[in-house]
Amino acid sequence: MTVANAPVPPPVALGEAVAEWLFSVVGLAGPLSFELIGAGGSNLTYIVTDAGNRRVVVRRPPVGSTLATAHDMRREWKVLYSLAGSGSPVPIPAPLAWLEPTGDRVGMYAMSCVEGRVLRTGADGSAMSVGEVAAASGSFVETLSEIHSVDCAAVGLEEFGRAEGYVERQLFRWRRQYESAKVRELPLLEQIGDRLGRTVPRDQRPGSLVHGDFRFENLVLGKDSRVAAVLDWELSTRGDPVADFFWALQYWAEPGDAFTMLPDPPTAIGTFPGRETIMNAYGSRTGLDLSEERWYRSFTWWKQAALVEGVYARRLAGVTAGAPSTNLEAIAARVDRLLSLAAEPID
Repeated sequence: MTVANAPVPPPVALGEAVAEWLFSVVGLAGPLSFELIGAGGSNLTYIVTDAGNRRVVVRRPPVGSTLATAHDMRREWKVLYSLAGSGSPVPIPAPLAWLEPTGDRVGMYAMSCVEGRVLRTGADGSAMSVGEVAAASGSFVETLSEIHSVDCAAVGLEEFGRAEGYVERQLFRWRRQYESAKVRELPLLEQIGDRLGRTVPRDQRPGSLVHGDFRFENLVLGKDSRVAAVLDWELSTRGDPVADFFWALQYWAEPGDAFTMLPDPPTAIGTFPGRETIMNAYGSRTGLDLSEERWYRSFTWWKQAALVEGVYARRLAGVTAGAPSTNLEAIAARVDRLLSLAAEPID
């Protein structure tokens, strides 16, 4: 079977060798069709459909410049492969095949396509019944708790990342990114980073598996509205589960929030429980102390500011990686707003 059997050729970002791999290793049958799901500076996700209507997902890094430690497909593959082989209750797509990087070809992998609902906008949330919202919200907490309860040694992830100093590493990484690509002076970012570094809370469960970007947009809900698959493990590592939880909580918008992480968050429609309810549920389920909420919220706003400032610097340099154009002044203003939130007292 050759690429010639595919009336829709693989995108340039995948290449002809990938189609051959999908035939010979993944077991698809031509002709193939390709659909890009989302685009931009993050990893690229393609749904590939074959002649028998079998659908698989291929993940690869973005085209263009990337951070040295970001967009590591082997990291995602390692987590999925380890969890799949361990019988872990964490719901994930089935990992199907890994393609080694060679020459100009980057590493990528194929996984099963889990069908279901993804909540990205307020309209997505509004389309859910009260019962569906309750099921999704409960499963959200349960699934994140399950991730944080994974026995990393038992599933083969005992050397995945480092067990200690997760928050300190995050502070160093995002401060270094800002300084290495600095396009303007942000003394508040530096001052807040210094303050956070002096007051890091005790890590209650060092070495836990953390997802790094847990939110509804990275989850597939099944017909029962519970989490059927956790996606986008590119930022996963071992670290502080409380920091991972509060990152997720910052995306959980409420009605009346003056500023939100997402432009149109699915949880801000009034039928979803509030952040305090989610926090109480997570704390009860895990037994973790969440009393340092103000520190973690400041840390999360600061980290998001550093991340968005990196986007601003890359856009100024003309690097878009296929992302839609955004007003540069709006990006800069968003960074300033995030820093103002992070600057609120934490003691």
